[in-house]
Amino acid sequence: MAAAAPIALALSVAGSLAGGLEANSAERSAGRTDEHNAQLNLLAGEQQSLQTRKDERMQAGDILASLGGAGVQLGTGTTSDLIAQSAYERELEILNIRTRAAREANNLYQSAADHRAAGRSALIQSVFSAASSAIKGVSDIRAARTLGAQRTTENTYMLGGGAFRDASRDPGSAGTVSGLPVPAPQMRVKGTL
Repeated sequence: MAAAAPIALALSVAGSLAGGLEANSAERSAGRTDEHNAQLNLLAGEQQSLQTRKDERMQAGDILASLGGAGVQLGTGTTSDLIAQSAYERELEILNIRTRAAREANNLYQSAADHRAAGRSALIQSVFSAASSAIKGVSDIRAARTLGAQRTTENTYMLGGGAFRDASRDPGSAGTVSGLPVPAPQMRVKGTL
């Protein structure tokens, strides 16, 4: 049973560290996913902007073709104003598309940073938890050893019959101090060696 406590302590410490490493890895993975999604979002915004510009040019060409086919003279103020207004609206739409994509990407980049910070926090917390478990475990093991030694001393004391056994009560036995045998006093007779 004495060997079980250090093994349990080692498993507890290893478990704390493994949990922190796993949480850190998961948060970093989520952060990478958010960064990738942010890049995809920016790319999608640019593609949508290019498509909007392409649609605007096609619409301008359609306007010119329909006005020319209707016999309207091109280059007049109204026709050029109509095409300029359409181009201006499309440029605003493109700006809004890019701004929206940039905001969404920034939110995803911030989320990625938050995930990385949470991963570092989980790792640091697991190190402190493991250190705390190790310190408490070592303290508990020492306390258990001290208690075991104290109980052994008490058991020896109780089995030995007390701190000192009076030889006058039991003349055939030697006294004991804290369970250790004390030799019986020897009497010397004068003239004998």
